[in-house]
Amino acid sequence: MVGERREPITVILLSLVTCGIYGIYWIYKVSEETQNYSGEQDMTPVVDTLLCFVPFYSLYWVYKQSQKITRMQAKAGLPPRDEAILHTVLLFVFSPITIFMFQDNLNKIWDASRNAQAM
Repeated sequence: MVGERREPITVILLSLVTCGIYGIYWIYKVSEETQNYSGEQDMTPVVDTLLCFVPFYSLYWVYKQSQKITRMQAKAGLPPRDEAILHTVLLFVFSPITIFMFQDNLNKIWDASRNAQAM
């Protein structure tokens, strides 16, 4: 199941304009879409999203999702790039960069998967 393509800049801007509410929705959707695409059944997206309010869980979430994105890249026929540590460090420095990179990687996976299905 392929996820929704979102423009990374739009995700960041909507998160800022809504004072983080869209960011919470985005975390939920990323958790849901990566779980559906990868077939990896871990925590439900609702629990994942709620736990992001617990201090330091968001670091674990970013690391875990980054590793899952790496496996999803391989599944989509893209060269897998393990950026889990980079994403986790960037979350401390400037979190919008992590959001941008996550969504950009997901868009590439969704595009590659749609192209493969069209063939």
